[in-house]
This record gives sequence, C-alpha cells and structure tokens, in this order.
Amino acid sequence: MKNKILGLVAGLSLVASATTTVAAEFTGTLKKIADSGTIVIGHRESSVPFAYLDENQKPIGYSMDLCHRIVDDVEKVVGKSLNVRYVP
Repeated sequence: MKNKILGLVAGLSLVASATTTVAAEFTGTLKKIADSGTIVIGHRESSVPFAYLDENQKPIGYSMDLCHRIVDDVEKVVGKSLNVRYVP
C-alpha cells in the first residue's frame, strides 16, 4: 500500500514538472487554480490515521501529507504560492 501511494506521488510530481515545460497557458482545473490563487482539498474528519482533525480543528494525517506535497508541486507549476482551502 505504501509503495502504491509513493508511486502515485512520484507520478503526480513528474506530471506536474512536465507540465511546466510543455504548457505556457493553463487549461481546466489548473487554470482555475492559477487564476484564483486557491486550491481546494477535500478531507475526512475522522479517518485516523489518514485524515482527521487535530485539537485546533486543522485536518492532519497521512492523506493530508500527500495532499500538501501535491500542493507544493502545483505551486511550482503555476509559479506562485497558493491559498489552501479545506472542505470536509
């Protein structure tokens, strides 16, 4: 399971880095993210250890760690820092 998740993250990273060299103009969801400066992450509130709320009601867990890595890659592609909006 861990290898599949790591493979998914590696694959998404490759796609994100390839996108920067191929596309000067974004389309679809990537365009929406770049234009708004906001990326939305959906999460569960009580699926320990994958996604759950900490004492400050902030989503944390394994799947949230993966989402933040993807956000980092998307920020590199669009060339700016993004606001992250969480949706339970």
